[in-house]
Amino acid sequence: MKIVIDTNVFVKAIFHNDKWCQKVLENVQNGLVTYYLNDAIDTEINFIFMFHAIEIGKTLREIIGPHNRLHRLLWKAEKVFHVTKSSLCVDDEDDNKFIDCAVDSKANYIITQDGSHLFGLEESIKKEYGIALKILSPYQFMIEFNANKYNKKISIKK
Repeated sequence: MKIVIDTNVFVKAIFHNDKWCQKVLENVQNGLVTYYLNDAIDTEINFIFMFHAIEIGKTLREIIGPHNRLHRLLWKAEKVFHVTKSSLCVDDEDDNKFIDCAVDSKANYIITQDGSHLFGLEESIKKEYGIALKILSPYQFMIEFNANKYNKKISIKK
């Protein structure tokens, strides 16, 4: 499975112990999925990580471990060149970088924790770029991941 992960999944997993976000990242760490990112996503993840750490009052000493964990995950990523410049996500134009990365890497999934502005764009992406892409929450993705792992047919409600 080829995935692109929204920044909010990293924040929820690392700072807020969201178990579904953590499970997605565990699959990346264990090499069970292939995670793709481009330079724009990499930059945002690093910036938001530090910004959020400061915002919630973490000290430098307190963020060393989480920061190292983040970078071990980012080292697992397959880097793709940012070729596509989509404009499908009009509610949050900054999130087009996730669509771009998914198109450039031919990913199967974008995983987002709070991407209501991304949900429902699958048909537009297929029409515009010819790829069948699913945009799921971490919980929805883990249900589908486990079903595929055990070769079961499932239906996910959004």
